[in-house]
Amino acid sequence: MTTTTNKPNSLQRSNWRRSRRFTTATATAASTIQQFLGRLVLCLVVVDYIRSSTTTATIKKYPSNLWILPTAQAWEWSDFTTSGSTKHNDGNNNDLSTTNQPTWLSRPEISAMRVRDIKRRLARTHGYGADELAKMLDKQELISALWGEEYKEYQKVKSKRQRQVIIEGIWTALIGVVILVGWPLWKHVYEVAMVNWVVYTDRKLLEIQKCRDYKSMAASIGVVLMIAVDVLQLWLSVSVLLSWVMTSKYFFPMPTLAIRPAQFMGEKVAHGPMGRYGMNVAPMAITWTLRFVRTQVESYTAKALSNAYQQQKKESRANETEEERAARKAARKAAKRLAKEEAAQKELERQQQQAQFRKEMADQASQQLFGRQQQQQQPPRHPQQHQEQGKPQRSPFEEDEKHQQSYNDDDDYENDHEFLSDEDEDNEDEDEMEAKRQFEADLQHVDINDLD
Repeated sequence: MTTTTNKPNSLQRSNWRRSRRFTTATATAASTIQQFLGRLVLCLVVVDYIRSSTTTATIKKYPSNLWILPTAQAWEWSDFTTSGSTKHNDGNNNDLSTTNQPTWLSRPEISAMRVRDIKRRLARTHGYGADELAKMLDKQELISALWGEEYKEYQKVKSKRQRQVIIEGIWTALIGVVILVGWPLWKHVYEVAMVNWVVYTDRKLLEIQKCRDYKSMAASIGVVLMIAVDVLQLWLSVSVLLSWVMTSKYFFPMPTLAIRPAQFMGEKVAHGPMGRYGMNVAPMAITWTLRFVRTQVESYTAKALSNAYQQQKKESRANETEEERAARKAARKAAKRLAKEEAAQKELERQQQQAQFRKEMADQASQQLFGRQQQQQQPPRHPQQHQEQGKPQRSPFEEDEKHQQSYNDDDDYENDHEFLSDEDEDNEDEDEMEAKRQFEADLQHVDINDLD
């Protein structure tokens, strides 16, 4: 009894490979999307935390600081009307003011109010006249009228808040996408900022250490003032940049010093629509002032450190004897002389290197100018010259083979010139020197300024 096994054919194998590729691609895409969403949610959380912590609006729009999906937030009647409210809307604030308590009255609260309280609220808050209130004889009519007015106000504020939530949700998503897409750029900016921070802190620590070494209180005060001015400059720069996109009470207190171009174009233009436009030069003036103050403080600190160093130097030399002073002066002169000799030696080496370089360049130029002419003017050598030196004559094929072998191997390149005799090499050197002398003699009688 024989058993048969169903082997997969080529079509089944191709389907399996296709399904395996699809599964791998799907898993890769899912992983990429998961990473993207994770980074996006992280960016949204950070942006929303910054936005909620720096907002200065008088309306408290959200119940919590971490607000990620604003459009999914539910709007419940209990958010605005709950029983037991102690703070009512007096007509001056129709939206949620600086309190978290609801400011609208619910139906049970209106029913529990007295008639004169209902009439007073309708008159003060909703603008009802005395004749209109006189027509409402029944309390139920007053309750219905006040309930309708409260509901209208609630609907207005609700629509306004929904629009604000949608707009801020869009801005939050856009900022998160910008942060996510430009992450390499932000990372590079962060690295540059960290490097600058390390450099700045190291310099300030060095200055503080110098102040401690020289025991200068004035220089220490100057360093502290420089740090304060640097912080003010940074605060001003960040405030000016962020003021284009947001508002905050933590920004630098900026006065308004506007320059209006319409004021210089005549009275008619100045009183027209163009007169309302201008440029605020207060940030530039404050920046220039802070930069000037920092320069002056830095100069004052440097002078204080210099004076402290000179004073400490004088104090150290006050108890110095004549022998110690003479030894110190001799050591200083020896150090100066040694430094001068080293500088002279370096200058001599530099001049020698330049002379060697010029010589090499001149030899190379001469070789390029006269070497080719000599090769062109040199007559062909006869094979008899090789027999005079005791060397056998080569056939043209042997010569070609020898040349090919010598050029393929760099170590045996000199074999290409083994057929030249010593007399021929001397003649070449003499010809080259003669050509150089003739060229230099010709140049002496030529005016370079007349050459075209």
